[in-house]
Amino acid sequence: MPNNIPKRLSIVLFLLIFSVSLSAQPYIDLLQVRYTNSPDAGLHSDKNIKNNYQYFQGNATLPYIFKKDSSMLVLNPVFENYKIRISSVTDLPDNIQSLALSLNFVKPLSKRWGLTVGVIPRWNGYGSQTFKHNSFQAGGLLLASVKKNAHLEYKFGLYYNSEFFGPYFIPLAGIDWQINKRNALFGILPANITYEHQVSNRFYWGGLFRFNTNSYQAGFHDIPTVSKYIRVDENQLAIFADTYLTKNIVFTTELGHSVLRKLRFGEVDSKAPYYYNQKVNDNFYISATLSYRLRVR
Repeated sequence: MPNNIPKRLSIVLFLLIFSVSLSAQPYIDLLQVRYTNSPDAGLHSDKNIKNNYQYFQGNATLPYIFKKDSSMLVLNPVFENYKIRISSVTDLPDNIQSLALSLNFVKPLSKRWGLTVGVIPRWNGYGSQTFKHNSFQAGGLLLASVKKNAHLEYKFGLYYNSEFFGPYFIPLAGIDWQINKRNALFGILPANITYEHQVSNRFYWGGLFRFNTNSYQAGFHDIPTVSKYIRVDENQLAIFADTYLTKNIVFTTELGHSVLRKLRFGEVDSKAPYYYNQKVNDNFYISATLSYRLRVR
C-alpha cells in the first residue's frame, strides 16, 4: 500500500480485503450504486401492452476490527427499489423497496479455514409504507470457507429469511478460483456466480448469473385485517464490462436476459400459496453500476 496511508487505515483495509475470501470474490466494493432497466419487461402475454421493469440498488461496506484476534464486524446496509408497471394489475404499488442492514461477524479460524456468521434484519414494503404494516423480515447466514491451495477456495453454508410466503432456507455452495493470471471464477450459488477475464489493469470483462427471490408487503387485500405481499423472482444471465476510471472507481456496464422471471401476489399467513400468479415472459435488460472498489488481486 502507498506510504502516505495511515498505519491504522492500512490495517483496516488489509483485514477488510482478507474478509473478502469469505464472500468469494477477488475484490470488495466499499460503495456501490446500480441501475437496471428492462424497457418492455415482458410481464404480460399481450405484446401490445407495454410494461416496464426498473431496479435501483445502493450499498456500502463498513468494517470494525477487533485487535485481539483480527476478527471483524462488517455492516452492509443495502437499499433496493423496484418499479414494475403492468397495466392489467391496478393495485400494484408504484414502488416496492427494501432496506437491509446485514451485520456479519468474520472469524479467521486458521490459515485454511474461515467462518462468517450473519444476521440480516430487513424491511420490505412499498413507497412511504416501507416501515409500516409488519414489513419486517429476519434473516441470517452461516458460511464457512476452506482453502484448497493458494489459487482455489471452497465455500459452503446456509441462508435463511422469514419471507412473507413462509420460512425460506437455501443451502449455499461457493468457489473462489484463480484459474490463471487473467481468468477467475467466483461466487456463491445459488445467489451468484461470475467469470472474469482481465484484459488490462483498466479493463475486465466476463459473464455472470444472478439469482434473487424476495417478498414485499403491498397493502391490504379485500379486508383491512388481511395484508397482501408481492413475491418477485428475478434471475439473470449477463455479460459485463468493468472499466476502471481510476485505480478504485469502476464503471460497469451489463447486458443480460432474465431467466424464469415471476411476479406473484399472496396473503400473509394464508394456507393458499398465491391468489394471483401472473404469466411471465422473460426479456433483455441493461444495467449500469458505479463502484468504489478494492481489489485483492
